[in-house]
Amino acid sequence: MERHPHPHDARARLLALTETGRAATRAADQAARAAVAPWREVLGQARFSELVADLTLLAPPGPIRPAW
Repeated sequence: MERHPHPHDARARLLALTETGRAATRAADQAARAAVAPWREVLGQARFSELVADLTLLAPPGPIRPAW
């Protein structure tokens, strides 16, 4: 992460990913796609899309936080 001054509010800072951060994000996205690729293969695209929709309904809103 990089911190930059906000162009209109001297009290605020803007956060931006560095190139390393963007690369890590891309790697995590690729790993997530690879992890569920077998599910998509077994279920087929239509049923996989239904599964994603069903899981989205069950997921809590907002970021997932530890329960402790």
